[in-house]
Amino acid sequence: MIATWMFAATVFAALLGVAALAAERASRTLGRQARGPWIAALAAAVGWPAIAPALSSALAKLTRGTAHGPATLAQSLVTTVNSPAPAASRGWVPYADVALIALWALMSAVLLLRLARAMRALSRVERSADRDVIDGVPVLVTPSLGPAVFGTRRTHVVVPRWLFELDAPLRTLVMSHEQEHCRARDPQLTLIVAVALALVPWNAGVWWIARRLRLAMELDCDARVLQHAGHAERYSRLLLFIAQRQSLVRLAPMLAESNSHLSWRIAAMNSPRPRRPHLRTVAFAIVAAGALAYSAKFASALTTAPVVSLPGLRDGARATTQAVTSAANQPIAPAAGAPAPRVEVPRRESPSPDAQRAGSPHAEVSMGAMELKIPAAPQDSDRSVRAVPGSAAPRYPDILNKAGVEGAVLVSFVVDRTGDVVPGSIKILRSTHKLFAEAVTTALPQMHFLPAILHNEVVRQAVRLPITFSMMGSPLATAEGQRAVLEKLLADAPLDNFVTLSPVVVTAVVP
Repeated sequence: MIATWMFAATVFAALLGVAALAAERASRTLGRQARGPWIAALAAAVGWPAIAPALSSALAKLTRGTAHGPATLAQSLVTTVNSPAPAASRGWVPYADVALIALWALMSAVLLLRLARAMRALSRVERSADRDVIDGVPVLVTPSLGPAVFGTRRTHVVVPRWLFELDAPLRTLVMSHEQEHCRARDPQLTLIVAVALALVPWNAGVWWIARRLRLAMELDCDARVLQHAGHAERYSRLLLFIAQRQSLVRLAPMLAESNSHLSWRIAAMNSPRPRRPHLRTVAFAIVAAGALAYSAKFASALTTAPVVSLPGLRDGARATTQAVTSAANQPIAPAAGAPAPRVEVPRRESPSPDAQRAGSPHAEVSMGAMELKIPAAPQDSDRSVRAVPGSAAPRYPDILNKAGVEGAVLVSFVVDRTGDVVPGSIKILRSTHKLFAEAVTTALPQMHFLPAILHNEVVRQAVRLPITFSMMGSPLATAEGQRAVLEKLLADAPLDNFVTLSPVVVTAVVP
């Protein structure tokens, strides 16, 4: 569901913001510029959710064809989300996804339209403003707009006419501030931030990062101005004076952008240097590293694309409807006056020798986008315990299915006298991926077996069951691939009193 993907992206962005905030505090403690961490956080918060699904799919294609390669490689890149895949999707989920995508597109269109209107307004300012020179710097003079800078390929400094009424030293401070913005290419960075917000307007974490980045740009600019000009007290008074008379310009880093930022800026330039700066820097670095490490969990969740296309959503709605129908396939009482349906109970007796020589075909159970195949038991295996065809089956984890990850699980458990799995007896002996193991442990309590019979009496029996997860058409789905996987699973596995059942093959059907 795309809402889950959006939530993961928002939390991922928030954790990146926490790491950037700690990195900014560490940099300012050492007296250095600190907008870099916020730029990196914004790029990762917007870029990773966009490229992660494509990167995961490319890695899956490179490693497809081996039983252990994809899972090992995926675990080495990011930490897999520690949660089992849902047993069955709800039919309304694809339609909710369509509504969220439509809302997303509408919000992005509104923000992009506002951005275009702001760019047009700045173009009109450039054409209508008077041109002058202050301290050797060309400026655009307007009745009340500015001071500010704007532009993409070429930056312009716009100042209000009342700026000429200030004393020369104060005008010099103002022009120094605007020139520092131009040298740092802050107008271009501001435009990039506005585009990023329009791309993911629902991500509150990205909005917070963008706001903190704007503040970091102003703080860095103030620090560079004071490094050359000094006079922090006079510079603070100039900020307060301009804030009272300034007209705001969208997309332009301004000398006094907002009252809240103004108070932070004045406090930053007048605060004393902290004691033990290196100790504080180490503490902030630890916080940043912890936030980045924890964000890896949500980064891995974003490797699964939420949607592919609207036709894909339509097909997904049909598949989920089939899955719900299959999951809810329970006996229904006949209507009044209708004959009762005939129910055939499988016999528990062993097959005849003729049937053994002839063999029996595979039993296939359709599960939405899944296909379960239970091969017939070989002649040399214990036939007293057998899986009942048509019972519940492990579900191929969605995240591994979409990534093309294959694998296998060897599980042991006890089958009681009624053919059910004894609770608490399930033990994973071997597994190539923990999501496969979770799918098996989730499905086993719903699976049914024909219990063991010893001397014409039903008895409990400890068994081992190999289960393989393969993609349709891959080498693992062939008989040779299955044989190789089983040899690896059973090699050096504890024997004890287990009876090894015929393997269960869960094949992901490619739509």
